[in-house]
Amino acid sequence: AAVDVSGFGGTHWGRIEGGRSQSGSVKSQAARSFWNWGVSTVESLELGLSMAPGYEVWASGGLRSGLDGAKVLAMGARIVGFAKPILKAALKGEVQLHQEMERMEFELKTALFCTGCGNISELQSKGIWSWVQR
Repeated sequence: AAVDVSGFGGTHWGRIEGGRSQSGSVKSQAARSFWNWGVSTVESLELGLSMAPGYEVWASGGLRSGLDGAKVLAMGARIVGFAKPILKAALKGEVQLHQEMERMEFELKTALFCTGCGNISELQSKGIWSWVQR
């Protein structure tokens, strides 16, 4: 079993529904009240890992780079989701999508190198996150 603990910074359905509402309506006004509502992806991941032992925990929401991915993987995420940067690149075309994926892969590999890890499993087992938090 798995759970995605998507945090603040990703798709915010309150904002989307508020934007779809008639200007000045109760829904539109309420959406503005909740504009910054949410828990960060880091907090969501920490809570998910502590509350769902034995589950595979996925992290998404506001992640924009391979370095962001490396950080949540180091925290214990098993899978990382990147919607916005991938969709933006895909809308520009296949070449741009490929370049975006290459950039993220290079950033992740660089983070592995900088932490002395040869692969993601090492990153997840070395206790790197405690070092990153300093």
